[in-house]
Amino acid sequence: MRKILSSIDQVKNNIKEELEKINPSPKEILSRLFNLHILTEGVKFNPKDEWRYIPDTDYFDIVGDIFNFNQEFYMKHLYNKVRLKLEKDMRKSRGISFKASIKEFKKKLKEEGYVGKLVEMDKYIFEKFCLNDGEQILLKSGGIIQGVGEIFGVFYVTNNRIISLGQRFLITLKKKRERVNNFSTQQKCYGYVVPIKNLSKLKKRKYGVCYNVELNGRARTIRIQINIKLPNREEHINQIFEFLSKRSIEEVQYS
Repeated sequence: MRKILSSIDQVKNNIKEELEKINPSPKEILSRLFNLHILTEGVKFNPKDEWRYIPDTDYFDIVGDIFNFNQEFYMKHLYNKVRLKLEKDMRKSRGISFKASIKEFKKKLKEEGYVGKLVEMDKYIFEKFCLNDGEQILLKSGGIIQGVGEIFGVFYVTNNRIISLGQRFLITLKKKRERVNNFSTQQKCYGYVVPIKNLSKLKKRKYGVCYNVELNGRARTIRIQINIKLPNREEHINQIFEFLSKRSIEEVQYS
């Protein structure tokens, strides 16, 4: 047990030393982090690699500490790669082909009663490191958010903001998708802060809500669309619309 703890502590120390450098290497940090894996039921491994498999919350804490040390660096260089690696580990542990569709992937996980560790990690880090004083989560939802690019995945509505967790894609003129790192520069956060400041023309649609917003550094107005992809869509649409309406009224009152 002492040897196992010593090995894990060494990984943590190596990551910390790299982060403290003037120009830390994302490749080196990821190499150290990927020496560790989340211990899940049914996973088989060589006894000599036992130290590499740790409880999920321990893994989440390590990732969260890396993020918290330098949030901007993490979001720019590590965020997407850590998520992709965790998804691959989930697929591998359940014998799911990397070529399988997302639909097949989720179906297989559901059949085997396996909780998506990626979603758990996102929630754990967001709640532990990103909530401001007095900030509370009002709604957890999921779908597609379009505006400055497109994000698909889980998003949270708090009493102050909307945060989307997932990979963001920039839709280019050639209709190709390119992964990018920043959705909004309003605030630093684990995930992407959806612009809601100075919103206008808020409307409720069949599949979600939409509104206009002016982003810092951009001359033109951006149209933001939040489309819900869940069975209880109407309930979530109403809650998001109510939140945005309230924020819009408050901005007018205090302007």
